[in-house]
Amino acid sequence: MTVNTVQRFTKERPCPVCGGYDKQQRNQGKRCYGFRSADEEWAHCTRGELAGGIPMKAESDTYAHRLVGDCHCGVRHDPAPPDPQPGGNVQQARRIVATYDYRGEDGALLFQAVRFDPKGFSQRRPDGAGDWEWDLKGVRRVLYRLPELLAADPAKPVFIVEGEKDADNLIKLGLVATTNPMGAKKWLPEYSGYIEDRHVVIGPDNDKEGAEHAQEVAYIAHGATMSVRVLELAGLPDHGDVSDWLERGHTADELMDLARRAPEWEPSELSPANEIQPNQGFRFTSLSDLLAEPPEAIDYIWDKTLPAGGVSIMAAKPKVGKSTTARCLALAVAKGEGFLGRSTSQGPVVYLALEEKRSEVQAHFSRMGALDEEIYLHFGSSPEDALHGLEAAITTYKPALVIIDPLMRFIRVRDSNDYTEMTRAMEPLMAMARVSGAHILCVHHAGKGDREGGDSILGSTAIFGSVDTALIMRKKGAGRTLESIQRYGEDLPETVIGLDGETGIASGAGTISDVETTASTTRIIAAIGDGAMTQTEIRESVEGATKYTIAALHMLHKNGDLYRIGTGKRGDPFTYSNAKIPGAEDEDEKGSFPVPAIYGELENWKNQNDFLSDAGDVEGRQTTPSSGSTEPETVTVERPEPGTVEEGEI
Repeated sequence: MTVNTVQRFTKERPCPVCGGYDKQQRNQGKRCYGFRSADEEWAHCTRGELAGGIPMKAESDTYAHRLVGDCHCGVRHDPAPPDPQPGGNVQQARRIVATYDYRGEDGALLFQAVRFDPKGFSQRRPDGAGDWEWDLKGVRRVLYRLPELLAADPAKPVFIVEGEKDADNLIKLGLVATTNPMGAKKWLPEYSGYIEDRHVVIGPDNDKEGAEHAQEVAYIAHGATMSVRVLELAGLPDHGDVSDWLERGHTADELMDLARRAPEWEPSELSPANEIQPNQGFRFTSLSDLLAEPPEAIDYIWDKTLPAGGVSIMAAKPKVGKSTTARCLALAVAKGEGFLGRSTSQGPVVYLALEEKRSEVQAHFSRMGALDEEIYLHFGSSPEDALHGLEAAITTYKPALVIIDPLMRFIRVRDSNDYTEMTRAMEPLMAMARVSGAHILCVHHAGKGDREGGDSILGSTAIFGSVDTALIMRKKGAGRTLESIQRYGEDLPETVIGLDGETGIASGAGTISDVETTASTTRIIAAIGDGAMTQTEIRESVEGATKYTIAALHMLHKNGDLYRIGTGKRGDPFTYSNAKIPGAEDEDEKGSFPVPAIYGELENWKNQNDFLSDAGDVEGRQTTPSSGSTEPETVTVERPEPGTVEEGEI
């Protein structure tokens, strides 16, 4: 086979497998007279001791190592160590010695942690084509040995250790154990859901990072667990772990005894950041690590609107219907039915009716056809320790949605305009939502005046700043509208809510833009009647916002419900009528229609319809009918192309 000189390994560009090159001294066990493939995806190395299971290629006496993805020699050659040194054994720097599978609840492989020798770790995910991608982009992160963890006896304690090898060693002894991916100080809040209501024992490595990791896990997980304890294993060397402890002859029974005697962990008055980092230093993440993290998967209780584990506010002025709408949403979630055109995730609902009459709430749910849906209601004032009471309710009923109606009868602050006070009042609700996974919706009043967006919410801007979703309700004429402002998801455009008088069920009648535009079409047709009007005359005579009038006018013309003449230019405005002018039944191929040229006939028609600005517009174009003609001759007036904009048009 022919090999180009530039493909040969050189001192400046050695073999990525063994580090050798052609001009090295012979008989030293370092020389490699191989080459790279033309596409740079293979390294043809001549060192047989590093070939693993790769057969020799007879035509070149080389072993073809794959440089992209996994190589059949058992070593991954990319990413290779930077700038391999000539003569150095690159192979030994990236040898895979162990892989650890991370599987979902159903046992499906999500990703692997890979261990190299010398010690090093990386993560990879299946690419769907039998190979691997060496990142976790788009992959949901879970705890190690998750299916076994979920299937284990819930009465047994869960040991959280710092590494897959340690977890495997404890599982071999009959214990329940797990770890988080990517090592110390990488515990995510969502992992706590997998150990909910379990007794947890944390076994850190014997170093500063291990101690900090243990405190971080304990702080994040303690709210979801029955108890948390942190082990201290005596006699461990620096950086030693539970596997080292077991290798010294200790047993599972000894470990269980230490776990039972370890004091239960309690949060201190310090913040978790201070507990973990007494020097109060910043904790930085490199941009490359940040970009390697998978995008956050967001589940919704109400699609694109209310995220699971989030907090929202529904604000409106009194008597607009916020409580009624909240109850409609509660029933939709309990049934798993759509609400205002967006789907819901079915689940129990806890409803705190702190000022509504019991009989009114009962009547509303009855009219809506509610039967035995999982909705748990509290009536009357909130207890003295409302937060503790709500936490107990969430633990008992495990709701998907919690509705507090209204917010101010729950948090009982002295001054809702005080930013600091409101921030402190909202923080426990935010934490409760994040830990439980329930969405907490707070019904609240809107302020006076006609402020827009988050400024319409009564009280401090801390309320708007604390929530993931702001639902704003308004009264528009005899109707109601609802819109959302989202931190996550997709803003709900201002939507007209129709309330069924019999059932009390709220439903979407369309966006305010669609509804107003449709209403404007009716007003325009009525205003024009049998006559004709210019666009300016229509704008001035038709009730409603100009933007909806213009949108309706364009829609009517596009759909063929209105006919238009004129060029839309100064002195020749667009003019609309509900019917074609006489003789305009058929359009020609150019999009024009004929106009009678007999002056008297045209003048009479013009006077009746006020369709043209003056007779002079056609006098220069009319022709005299032949004496024997039975049909009037016509001239052609060009119809403007659709979408032509009148000068000054809004």
